[in-house]
Amino acid sequence: MEIEKFRFPGAFEPQTDVFINWLPDYCAGEDGDKGREVLVEVVKNLLGHVNVHVNCGCETSLEACKQMLADAGYTEPVELTLSIRTGSTFYEQIATLIKSEVDQAGFSCNIELLESATLTDKYSSQSHQATILQWVDDYQDPSGVVGWTVDYDQAQCFYTGLNDEELDALYMAAQTEMDHDKRVEMYRDIQQQVYDNANVIPLYRNDFAFARSAKVDGLQVNPFYVYQAMYWTKAN
Repeated sequence: MEIEKFRFPGAFEPQTDVFINWLPDYCAGEDGDKGREVLVEVVKNLLGHVNVHVNCGCETSLEACKQMLADAGYTEPVELTLSIRTGSTFYEQIATLIKSEVDQAGFSCNIELLESATLTDKYSSQSHQATILQWVDDYQDPSGVVGWTVDYDQAQCFYTGLNDEELDALYMAAQTEMDHDKRVEMYRDIQQQVYDNANVIPLYRNDFAFARSAKVDGLQVNPFYVYQAMYWTKAN
């Protein structure tokens, strides 16, 4: 595992590593060590899959980071199998990037290529260690994405097996809460618990390109990259 200062690669620059920002003192607050313990768990779960770079920002943070990882016992490579669908150059590239990152973080990552049906059977039965899946919300409400990550009845929390009854109850309550401010806070609480559980680790968000005829005005694309046709008008 490399613990070092680094620069973020450009948006279109080839990337072969996972980069994590260590929580600095100025934003850690009174519970700084608790937040850093979460980062240690993230590193632990990445090791063996990708090369991990931890950006400590300064020498004092660098030493603290090394010490916390050493205290947690992360010295030997952790064996990890990343199962992905064969025949997909896209997924193979992502898996290779993940492996390069977690291997540097102290893991020993093996990329397992499986036929689509075999892979589906494997993660559906939760006999996998890690895989790469995608999801996008279909409508403008956080419940669409949140449900897949916290509601066990929806594909066992994205095939991770998380089964937290209290979290399920909070998710169900957030869907029916009519007070906007209360609902925002409920979803913030859910997001924090997802972060703490780390059963799902978001990696990236796809960008989408849209085109329209010059004869059409009023085309809108909502935050979930879905066309809204209700405002279309004919251009003058």
